[in-house]
Amino acid sequence: MIRAVLKNPIFALLVVLGGLTAYAFVTNAHLSIVTEIVIYVLYAAGLNIMLGYTGLVPFGASVFFGVATYVAAIAALRYVGNELQALALAVVLTAFVAIVLGALVLLRRGLYFSLLTLACSQIAFEIAFKWTEVTGGENGLQDVPRVLIKDPKAFHLLCLGIAVCVLWGIWRFGHSPLGRTFQALRENENRARSLGYNVYGLKLCSFVMSGAVIGLAGGAARVPGPGGVCQ
Repeated sequence: MIRAVLKNPIFALLVVLGGLTAYAFVTNAHLSIVTEIVIYVLYAAGLNIMLGYTGLVPFGASVFFGVATYVAAIAALRYVGNELQALALAVVLTAFVAIVLGALVLLRRGLYFSLLTLACSQIAFEIAFKWTEVTGGENGLQDVPRVLIKDPKAFHLLCLGIAVCVLWGIWRFGHSPLGRTFQALRENENRARSLGYNVYGLKLCSFVMSGAVIGLAGGAARVPGPGGVCQ
């Protein structure tokens, strides 16, 4: 039992991130950088659902990160009472965006799929840059409030807990029947189709799951304290 725990990749991840957290807490320095590391680990985990498990190669997965960033910031400023509600709303809306985009870009395969995701990312960038009334344009959104979790250490621990739980869930999913089906699709799409699997549906499912996790990372990355800027 102990040997199995020690060999678990999530345990290794926890040791590394826990070590960085302990260093930041003891030295009282670089905590914001360590928090960013945790958030981008979560981003990479979301990307891995699409890239590692299903074999889809998106050039523009950051569109989900950016959408969630602005949704969380705008919601916290104008529509909801606290940052956790803003984060939940960001994940839900990012998953919806992933459904819409996935339904379109997954009609193409290979390099064409990758380039379409890149095009979506560039379109989202232009919208965010030029829609000044909503996004703040070049200056971004400033003074995004953090009502519930004002202490940077508490916010870091929240991000760490979310990241570890999500990565454990993804690891468990990878060993589930659906996760194995994703991997079968990655290894040989034609064989999966010949076995009767709905290849398009599986890809869309992977796309949406990946978008939701990346959106969670994006929402967490831009729930700053007073004076923070969303750019």
